[in-house]
Amino acid sequence: MTAPPSARFETLIYTDCRPGQGLQGTAGLQFQARSPDADREAMSVVQRSLLYEPPSSWMRARRPVAEYPRSFAHVADGLLATGAGVYLGREANGGREGNQLTHSVVARDPAAYRHVRPAQLFGAPFWRDEPAPSTECPPLTDDWEAGPIDAVAAQEFVRAEPDGAQRLSALLSALERVHAPDGRRVLFIAEEPDAVLHWLIAATLLMPQEHALRVGFKVFSTDPAYAVQPVVAVHPAWNSTSVRVGDDGGYVVFDLVDGGWTPVGADAHVRERVDLFVNEDPFDVVDIVELAAGTGIVDSRRAFGLGRAMMLPDRPVSDGDAEAEAEVAVAWLRDTPADLLGAHRGVLVDRLTSQVERWTLDTLRALDAVAVSGQVPADRVAPVRIALIRKELELAERTREVEAAPLPALPAGTWDATHQDEAQRLVDDTLRAGLPTETFEAVLRVAKRFGLSVDLEGLGEQANRFVDDWVGQPGLGYDPSAWPRGHEFKNILLEQLNLLVLRGYAHDVADRWWRRLIDEHRTPGSPLADAVLAAAMHGGSPAERAALTESVLRQATTATEPYSAVRAAAGALWGRHQPTTEELWRLCEMLPQGPPLPPEVFARFTNALRKSDPLRRDHLKLGRTLWRCGLFHPPEDLAALLHGDQRLGYLCDNLPSQPSRTMIAEYADDLRTYEDRLVRLHGDRLVEAMLAMRSPELVFEIVRALPDAVRGRYIDGLLRRADSGDPGIHLVTMFYLSGSLADPDAKFLDRRLVAAVSGMSDRRIKPLTSRVEKLGGSWPLLWTDVCERAKSAPRRRLWPLGGKS
Repeated sequence: MTAPPSARFETLIYTDCRPGQGLQGTAGLQFQARSPDADREAMSVVQRSLLYEPPSSWMRARRPVAEYPRSFAHVADGLLATGAGVYLGREANGGREGNQLTHSVVARDPAAYRHVRPAQLFGAPFWRDEPAPSTECPPLTDDWEAGPIDAVAAQEFVRAEPDGAQRLSALLSALERVHAPDGRRVLFIAEEPDAVLHWLIAATLLMPQEHALRVGFKVFSTDPAYAVQPVVAVHPAWNSTSVRVGDDGGYVVFDLVDGGWTPVGADAHVRERVDLFVNEDPFDVVDIVELAAGTGIVDSRRAFGLGRAMMLPDRPVSDGDAEAEAEVAVAWLRDTPADLLGAHRGVLVDRLTSQVERWTLDTLRALDAVAVSGQVPADRVAPVRIALIRKELELAERTREVEAAPLPALPAGTWDATHQDEAQRLVDDTLRAGLPTETFEAVLRVAKRFGLSVDLEGLGEQANRFVDDWVGQPGLGYDPSAWPRGHEFKNILLEQLNLLVLRGYAHDVADRWWRRLIDEHRTPGSPLADAVLAAAMHGGSPAERAALTESVLRQATTATEPYSAVRAAAGALWGRHQPTTEELWRLCEMLPQGPPLPPEVFARFTNALRKSDPLRRDHLKLGRTLWRCGLFHPPEDLAALLHGDQRLGYLCDNLPSQPSRTMIAEYADDLRTYEDRLVRLHGDRLVEAMLAMRSPELVFEIVRALPDAVRGRYIDGLLRRADSGDPGIHLVTMFYLSGSLADPDAKFLDRRLVAAVSGMSDRRIKPLTSRVEKLGGSWPLLWTDVCERAKSAPRRRLWPLGGKS
């Protein structure tokens, strides 16, 4: 397959050139050749980081070219570049030492490296150690081959080295932390590059390639402090640094000449990878590393365990914690696309489904979700779900905890009647085990969750005992819709509750159950429904009562026979708790045309009308409204009270100042029939109407029909009017009443009258005399007597009459 241009290596050659040989056209060190797409950025990266560094001391000593070691370097600096260098000795166009050649490959796309670590390019056959024929060299062809140090060669090298596994662990630990804020650079001391590259290859093979590509290195450097790479190698004979294992200068030092390395703590994950690399097929271990990186799991140790499970299926999922590794594996299968690492997922599925009884509930739930997604072979789907059912039943027995959501259907053809029967037996056997009530209920929820039924008839005594316990514990809050055949369980419950109501326990049953049953018992008719409605009205809040009244009565008005339905609803609603005034008004709004409700509904209201003293105007108004709407047919005494209230109101509003004698006689007769408390209720308005009347005779007819309290209010009002600026008719009325009423009112009025007249001039008395004369009979003589007595009385102001001269 031809790699896309972005995933291709461009090439560059840097060396000492003769005039016209290099890209600059002049003599000297320069880029001698480049591939067409190797740009200035690539040249800059190579020149800054990859060029061969010959030691000046060796050049001055003119050491033989063959003694100079090869160099090899890699850098990740905006792009990826790897270079191989050799020392060539004298200049191409002179006799001085210092000529070298560095051949580099450069890529922007990491895919150009395929699955090869940069260090594995060491010794590759495509490297050149001489200039190109022209200033243009071709990009690296797609069939390029890596160097000879593959995974097997690296493994054999580590095995052959003393303390090879420990050294590799230290190196891998250092490389993985080299870019961390507290990471340290790594420095090798070596005479040849081969050993350094073997170690780098072994370590970077145990890192995902994307991480390995970011680990730059340079073998060899004459000044490691200035090298841009985090990993450098120095030649001990070049005197490039004084750093040693015992004096590491802040580096992690690996001395490949004298042995030893700076101690580095290696965690369990590092040790696990190194152990596998040393003891297993190294290619499998590299695949595990890449699979782990491909899982997308952030925790590298968990990711590696998952990759290991996929690549080494014959080993335990985890030596230390199989369950923990299984949870990681099944969660990954559940939560990632089925085509992610698709060629390897089946290994995990097989491993997990071959021992389903081993897993915990959480793992089985996740594995069931994997089965639902179609990733589990058909013949292993049902065992997963049956194992899950068994685990959930065990959990329900221990803790009564049940996952609420129903499970989705399994793929078609994976669950048949045999599997259904096996699962059903698990449920039935559990329910027959004599469970406590709440545990029994939890098992029912498990059955519903898995789409299973219950053998209600076969349960017999267990089912009856469960319902019996449920009857006495409404606070358990059971939801029969969460059970298989839940409506049948509920019907049994309702039958038992209804029987208890019929046996005389209505209040006890309804008070404990009404909140659970009210939504389904808003239609009266059955003993249980009536008891529940009454209990709800008795125990509910005002807002709840109002909402329930509205709902039940509205429903009743739409019944086939609304007349009887409304009466039954009202009888049930207020069977225990009499309606409040607010509720009675609401009845008038809801039922403006009746029908008449049972008298029991109004028992408290009628009692208040009969016994309240003083009467309340709002009660009377409510009574008239209920009567007008046809809801309330008052008894005879209350009918008279309500009618009298209306009649008195009319009288007060419409009593003319000069009514006819016949009219007054009727009014007076009516007043004598009304209860005193009713007349007292209207007393103030009645007094005002009487004070406006102009006929003392007719006033007297009403006065003598009034209760004492109202009569007293009238006399007080009359006295206040007689003391006004124009007493007129009020003094005449006072005179008439003083001669008509019995003691003590007559004597009281007479005294007040005499006192008032005594303070008046003849001019003011004259019009009063004229009015008295119109009364006829003996009234003028009696008036003369009053005036005579007034003249002989001392002239003084009397409170409250006062009077004016």
